[in-house]
Amino acid sequence: MYSKYLIAAIIIHGCIGYFEDLIQLIYTKVPVPLGNFYNESLSLHYGIILDSDGLSQTMSFISSLQIFGSIISLLVILPKMDTFGRKFVAVYFRAGIGFLSAIFLLFGKLFLSIESFAIGTVLFGALWPIKSGVTKYYISECSPDKIRGFLLLPQFLGNDERWHFTLYIAIGIIGIFIFGAYFIPESPKFLWFQGKKFEAIKAVKAFHGKNVDIESITNGYDLERSIIHTKSNHINLRQIWEDNGLRSSLILTFVTMLVNLVGPLQIYFVYSITLKIKYGFTNSQAVTFELFLNLACLPLGYILPFLYEKIGRRPIFLFTVFLSCLIAVFMFLSEAFLN
Repeated sequence: MYSKYLIAAIIIHGCIGYFEDLIQLIYTKVPVPLGNFYNESLSLHYGIILDSDGLSQTMSFISSLQIFGSIISLLVILPKMDTFGRKFVAVYFRAGIGFLSAIFLLFGKLFLSIESFAIGTVLFGALWPIKSGVTKYYISECSPDKIRGFLLLPQFLGNDERWHFTLYIAIGIIGIFIFGAYFIPESPKFLWFQGKKFEAIKAVKAFHGKNVDIESITNGYDLERSIIHTKSNHINLRQIWEDNGLRSSLILTFVTMLVNLVGPLQIYFVYSITLKIKYGFTNSQAVTFELFLNLACLPLGYILPFLYEKIGRRPIFLFTVFLSCLIAVFMFLSEAFLN
């Protein structure tokens, strides 16, 4: 029987804590209303009316501000998980920044302020490293080793009048998220590394169950600490680079992230709806097509974990790189035939 705290953590962080994805839909699924908002704001405050090229550049610039926020988060916020704790950063920092982001974005819409929207976008970008890094790290440290789109259709929220309602929903989800996550204990590994052994043992029992072998788990924590060879709870980049095994892992992680960031998937992620409209779809048809495409690919999310174990990580990674190259070729051909 799985621990109630572990089940709660998975439900709250995995099911309720998806407000970033909800906000991200605004940037990817409603480019037409968003473009109209940019034009209205610039026209009202600066007397500037953007043409199609200017609008495209403005949308790209605003979306790129997420990267700036992510860099700040990586440099300033993520290291705090070793000071304040995994839960504090994964819950309170994340919810607080998410709330501020949604408020600034909402004020941008309500007061036709592209500046407020830009600030909200920077704050929103700061959420992704926390979600993809600290939250997963927190859950993985708490978990036993053995178990380790229709909303934005134009007829719903994907139009000029109602796209910002997504932010109201996100704010509500943030409130539910922080209320539910408050009662979930801190990471037992972090507590153990901090010398809070009594609290760590309580957290281990909470996540692993009362009958768990405490000594086996805490010995694993001590072994991990001995491998790090440092008095602190973490190692710096220089220490990682000097260790052959950790250096190889760092390079592999960097290459994997680079493929995702500079490959065609990033272009598709940001401009999927815009490109479909360019190729002849209406906004409604483009969003509907995305919805059915996501539903068709849904079973793959359940199959992939089995493929990882059956085929291996390396072949799967190489195959995805090949698919990325194939996508780039088809994107190039689409542009060539269109022109």
